[in-house]
Amino acid sequence: MSAGRILLWTFRSLLLVLLLLVLAVAGAWWWAGQEGSLAWTLERLASGRPLRTEGVRGSLRAGWRIDHITWEGADLRVEARNVRLDWEPIALISRTLQLEHVSAGEVRITDKRKPSEEPMRPPPSLKLPWRVTVDDFGVGLFDYQGRAQVSVSGVMGRYAFDGVHHQLQLDGLQVAGGSYSGRATLLGVAPLDLQVALGGRVLAPIPGGAPPLRLQFEAVAQGPLADLQARALLRAERGALRAAELPSARVTARVTPFEPMPLPEGHAEFRALDLAPFWQGAPRTLLSGELEVAPLERDAWRVLADVRNGLPGPWDSGRLPVASARGAGEWRAGTALVRSLRAELGGGQLEGEGAWEGRGWRFQGRVEGVDPAQLHGQLAALPLTGPVRLQGEQGAVDFDLALQAGAAAPRHASGMQAAVGALELRELAAKGRWQGSTIALAPLHLRTSDATLDGEIDLDWQAWAGQGKLQLRAPALELQANGALAETRGKGTLDLAAGDLARLQQWLQRWPGMDKMLAGLHLQGSAQGNVAWQGGWRDPAVQGHAQVARLQWQPDPPARAETPLPWVLTQGDLRLDGRLRDAALVLDLQAASGQREVKLAAAGRLGGTLGAVPAWHGQLARLALQLQDPALAPGPWRLQLRQPADWKYSGGDFELGAGEAVLLSPAPRSGATPSEALVTWSPLRRHGGQLTTAGRIKGLPLAWIELVGGPQLVSSVLAGDMVFDAQWNAQLGSNLRVEASLARVSGDITLLAETPEGGNTRVNAGVRDAHLSLSNQGEQVTLALRWDSERAGHAEGQLRTQLARTADGGWNWPENAPLTGRLQAQLPRIGVWSVLAPPGWRLRGSLAADIAVAGTRTQPRLSGPLTADQLALRSVVDGIELANGRLRSELAGDKLVVSEFLLHGAQDASGASGGTLQASGEGAWTPQGVQLRVNAQLAQLRASIRSDRQLTVSGPVAARVDREGVNVSGQLVVDRARIQIPDESPPRLGDDVVVRNAPGVAATEAERREQPAPTDAGRTLTLAISFDLGKDFHVKGRGIDTELAGQVQVTAQGASQPELHGAIRTVGGTFDAYGQHLRIDHGEIRFTGPVDNPALDVLALRPNLSGGQQAGVQVTGRAQSPRVQLYSNPQLTEAETLSWLVLGRSSAGGGAETALLQSAAAALLAGRTGNTRGLAGAFGLDEVSLRQDSGGSGGNIVAVGKRFADNFYASYERSLSSATGTLYLFYDVSRRLTVRAEAGERAGLDLIFTFYFDGGRKTR
Repeated sequence: MSAGRILLWTFRSLLLVLLLLVLAVAGAWWWAGQEGSLAWTLERLASGRPLRTEGVRGSLRAGWRIDHITWEGADLRVEARNVRLDWEPIALISRTLQLEHVSAGEVRITDKRKPSEEPMRPPPSLKLPWRVTVDDFGVGLFDYQGRAQVSVSGVMGRYAFDGVHHQLQLDGLQVAGGSYSGRATLLGVAPLDLQVALGGRVLAPIPGGAPPLRLQFEAVAQGPLADLQARALLRAERGALRAAELPSARVTARVTPFEPMPLPEGHAEFRALDLAPFWQGAPRTLLSGELEVAPLERDAWRVLADVRNGLPGPWDSGRLPVASARGAGEWRAGTALVRSLRAELGGGQLEGEGAWEGRGWRFQGRVEGVDPAQLHGQLAALPLTGPVRLQGEQGAVDFDLALQAGAAAPRHASGMQAAVGALELRELAAKGRWQGSTIALAPLHLRTSDATLDGEIDLDWQAWAGQGKLQLRAPALELQANGALAETRGKGTLDLAAGDLARLQQWLQRWPGMDKMLAGLHLQGSAQGNVAWQGGWRDPAVQGHAQVARLQWQPDPPARAETPLPWVLTQGDLRLDGRLRDAALVLDLQAASGQREVKLAAAGRLGGTLGAVPAWHGQLARLALQLQDPALAPGPWRLQLRQPADWKYSGGDFELGAGEAVLLSPAPRSGATPSEALVTWSPLRRHGGQLTTAGRIKGLPLAWIELVGGPQLVSSVLAGDMVFDAQWNAQLGSNLRVEASLARVSGDITLLAETPEGGNTRVNAGVRDAHLSLSNQGEQVTLALRWDSERAGHAEGQLRTQLARTADGGWNWPENAPLTGRLQAQLPRIGVWSVLAPPGWRLRGSLAADIAVAGTRTQPRLSGPLTADQLALRSVVDGIELANGRLRSELAGDKLVVSEFLLHGAQDASGASGGTLQASGEGAWTPQGVQLRVNAQLAQLRASIRSDRQLTVSGPVAARVDREGVNVSGQLVVDRARIQIPDESPPRLGDDVVVRNAPGVAATEAERREQPAPTDAGRTLTLAISFDLGKDFHVKGRGIDTELAGQVQVTAQGASQPELHGAIRTVGGTFDAYGQHLRIDHGEIRFTGPVDNPALDVLALRPNLSGGQQAGVQVTGRAQSPRVQLYSNPQLTEAETLSWLVLGRSSAGGGAETALLQSAAAALLAGRTGNTRGLAGAFGLDEVSLRQDSGGSGGNIVAVGKRFADNFYASYERSLSSATGTLYLFYDVSRRLTVRAEAGERAGLDLIFTFYFDGGRKTR
């Protein structure tokens, strides 16, 4: 090949490579501008790295938008939200990184790194390889949590690096109560010259409620970065205060940040200075005085301080508990020495002096009358006094303390002070040495008012080693520890005994901070335990045993909730045996709360390694959990582990291996066979605050619904062999992902339906699909429902809402979370709606709905039609049967408008209409509660069709519910009533029977008296309903056969008992008593308020007495204290009246008759009903009697009588000594005229005319 051709091919190859390169660059440039390129790039960067992002939008070339980005290392976590970045990538050609805008709504840094022991060294150069320009940057909130806590907000500014200088312009910065701005310039090469100017305004509060004072702050620093000269000035704008009272400060200093002494020279003068507005978390102060740091000699500096605080107070109240401090000291070779010190703190004094002594130093001081309560509000007001001796040499400090508590200072405890109590320190004595990371205490003696701590101890926290002996005696607690423990060696024992946990809890709650840990618990019982170890803490041999007996705890109930029954741990046993890396663990627990019982038996392995970050691991080899609640089922629920599950925990991260368990149900009350479900789960992990879990529950039977809703729900509404599977896959934490579902996998259900003839039957629903799912996309959560069947209708719906992040990184469902969704349903006429009715009731009907959901969680808005047809409501026990009903309603936002609600009463035997119930109205749910308005009209409605209780009612009823309360009114008229009173009352519990184990219900009369009386809290009830008994109200039973008439009105107001006003009267009728058929002459029951104590006025007479005599029973007075007396007209003695009432004639004085009369009188006066007709009733007669013949023959006469109507009575008498008898017929033509006919030995016809005189007495 010629040279020319080679050159040509080379040129073409280079041109092709160049073209491909240009195309690649162009393609990359185009791709970098597409939506999703940023998210793709960040996903690749995060792969295998501790970087997580969420809500990434934008492209690499255009604006970056990141909702949440987190970088997390072993001890450092950086988190930013609402990140925005706009830049010019074309500027990279000129080696310039040009950022137009960089901002973050929130930046949080959590730093747990240990401080470095190496000294800081000045950097040789801070020059960047490229020029950088940031036109605008901002941070809404910057929070740093580490060795120091820093929180600033409103950060705004600009930054640039021109290749030589770093330039920062700070336009805004908020710290505590101050706003700052400034600028800084730093040379990028040695000697790193720095020039800083900072200014700001601070609002300082003034005690007494006066307007805050404006302070101006100025600070300047310049010079090499390793040796800066700085000065600052604080002055106040003149206001109402005098110049001598205005805060001010002046500071000059030399700063050497890379030297052992970072502040070799400095002087500060200040007056009325409050630290709180300058630094978040600083106490409120009013400091005046001066501080000075000056060189003394080589590697030695003098420190002088004279400070006064005009606003001292306890530390927990946001004050500095030091009134004044004056002292002098020295700093030499990293060691501080206090030459002299005099401080006023806590109402007392601390004085002392020190001096250099050979190669070391000493300090001797005294605490005099320092009140701990004035240092911290939770400490006891017991002034401490005693000597303090310190001596140091070559980094070691020997100390000797002997503090005694004096008499308690006067103090008014309130709030937290009263709740927490006081430690009541009496004596503290300690002698020992502190050197580096080791401290030795020998002896140690601490005594409070009711506890002592004695012992000796040596600790080296850097080497994680220690040894000693401690003994603690406190109320109901004894603890002894004796031994040594290091990394590779150790031996010891620990014994604990708590005889009364209630006393121990009271004692522990007196310690600061313990009240919050034990809040809401009420412990009782006892506990004891012991631990023995052999070897170092890396892997010692451990034997431990803990026992608990009758441990009772009862959390405080929520507001306005009933107090739950306490849980009692009747038996608890924990055993640990083996080496720390792998020990056997056995746990047995039994607990009960009322009739509920829980039993737990578990066994497995436990291992761990101790160190800077302890790590634990183990295996759950056996688990048997049993829960029994008679309210759900007579038997227990059981959960059994099928295969061992491994677990591990380290540094807040937790992992549980995959496992499998069986959940066994108890036998339902209906007698169905117990069933089981299989629970399986994938490895559960919690890492970096992120929880990941997935699993499945197979074989959830429909029969378990009985254990929730009771056997009535299954027997009367739902039944079948349908089986469900449930599964979940969730990730909870900074990233949220939830997928959960419940779906039918096999079987069908049978529903209670109605035959064409109106009877009940069960049909298979023919379920094709039943599915409920929950999922999310970011913050949006979706709940979906689908139901499809052949005979049980179709329903489909979806509901969407949003979750929100909390300050601690979790998730919650806020009150203003939006709701969107739709529900469509077409359900046939089935009896499944009976679950919405009270027990014993049946509700049927077909339903059609198309509902749209909107609004928020607290204010949902529903719209769309809701209709129902063929509605039927039935209660066999109450005799209620309503059918052929329909509902026409519309949901409109927060309202439900019912345009028509119609129910028809059951037809009678003749096919006549059973009347109607028609209603309309509207209801609304508001933040103040439910508001309702309903108007109903009853038109000859057969409200009850029971054979012994037939009732037809008409009239209007209105109900209103609003902010003022509940108002119900109506005017009901009884069109027809047939009431049959049973001869015997249903059985009931006696007054001496007490029902136990009913939480919140008073069991005894004493407990009832202790319960608070009802109040008018909440909605007030106003009731006003009138009842007209109409013209056809018949009552029969227990000897009564009469018609009732009258009107009564039921009223109620607030929490008071309902009242009844009006009168009910009888219209004719009879009453059977004492073997007689009495005619009710008149009867009236008048109500004047209390329902159970009406006024009575009843008169019942024995009819057809000879000679025009009247005899009967009269009842007057009140129902709770009735007065029953005999009645006669003309008036007779009680004995004669009783004779006429029982025998139908005057008493002849015979012994048998006297005994009979005495028995009847005793029954009457004792209040017995006498409602037993004996022989007469057995033969269908009204009277059977035996008496002596009044004609003088001395024989006995047997008389039988029968009433054929109210005005017609027949009687037959026959003497036992003769062969003939006499028949009497009585017929009341009117109230005044009676016809009496007699046939037998003699025949006759009498006309008896009755007239009235002398106050209404009858005369014939």
